[in-house]
Amino acid sequence: MELNGAVKGHLEGLGKEIDTLIGHSKHGKGDTFSPTCWSKNSEDVDVALRVIGAASQSIHDGVTRLNLVYKANPSEVASESMSREMGGFCQQMVASLTLLSSVGASKSMVAYFSAGVRAVLHSLKDLIGALLDPSRHARLNGLTGTVWQSCKELQQAPKTNKLACRRQMMQWSVAVKDTIDEFVEAAKAAAMANAGKSESAGDKGGLDEQFAAKVTVGGAGEGEEGAEGTFDDFDFDGMDENYGAAELPCVEASVDVLRVFRRCLKAANDSLNSLDSPEPQEESGATAGSVGEGWLQGKLEWAKSVQTHLDDANECAGEVGILLYPPLDGGELLGRANDLEKSLAAFCEVFYACGEGTNSEMESPLRKAVVEKLGVLRAALKKL
Repeated sequence: MELNGAVKGHLEGLGKEIDTLIGHSKHGKGDTFSPTCWSKNSEDVDVALRVIGAASQSIHDGVTRLNLVYKANPSEVASESMSREMGGFCQQMVASLTLLSSVGASKSMVAYFSAGVRAVLHSLKDLIGALLDPSRHARLNGLTGTVWQSCKELQQAPKTNKLACRRQMMQWSVAVKDTIDEFVEAAKAAAMANAGKSESAGDKGGLDEQFAAKVTVGGAGEGEEGAEGTFDDFDFDGMDENYGAAELPCVEASVDVLRVFRRCLKAANDSLNSLDSPEPQEESGATAGSVGEGWLQGKLEWAKSVQTHLDDANECAGEVGILLYPPLDGGELLGRANDLEKSLAAFCEVFYACGEGTNSEMESPLRKAVVEKLGVLRAALKKL
């Protein structure tokens, strides 16, 4: 059923308003954040989260009525009222998201809520587009379900800085592990293939065969799971070609560098988990709570720096992973690996500057491993 002009105009206006709000809900890499709380939110952060939660719940509850009413070509009064109401809920979400980023939420928390709010807005925009197009009415129920799901996922976003930061680092770690597993398997397959060629030529002791044995038996680094059994079936049809003999050591060294990054993530995550442990005793003459507040704020600034450097390292690690598909470009891979080393070196400097890991038994392995594994990779790349 075609909507009359005024009703259609209300719906189109709501769609344009949502488009504008989508732009306002985006937060970029250059945005600055100053977290002021950790495992327990400040009142301002809690207020912003409550408004976002209430607005998304109202959208969840109201979208079914929006679907049913507009399919029946509502009156102009009903159409205007419903469009204004739904637009108001969207405005509340975005305004509270903006508030959240300025009252002490961390970059991680804002990132999760920004993604969630944008998902709700995009799904609602898709539903409005279908309501305006009779040829898409068969999809309305499915699109309504997508709005429900987006609202539900927004409600499940991590609601403290501690949960948000730790969840983000764990997601980074899982993604890096997937990359490690993928290229251990790819290198093993290539080494086996190359070893088969060597064997047919009468050479059974080449580098490829040795590497195949290494990645099969001892490919996992300290604290890592082995590659065996990671995949039941692995499809290499997407590979343009197998690795050559000179490329395999580069892949092995790159994987080891990524393992060091995962160790850094684990060390940081363990420290972030205990960030708000009991603060030092107040010094003589200090006002009640002044030492505790200053101590926590210092720790929060430290956590912010740690996460910033690991965020940079994660971006570099992703680029390293992309560059590991054959054939290797040694220059590009070395450049990204150098960037990763700089980010991890900066992380180590900040990580140990705040009393974390000052024990030499904990401190030495991470710092030394970054330098050692990058040195091995550089040496391997020189032979390409």
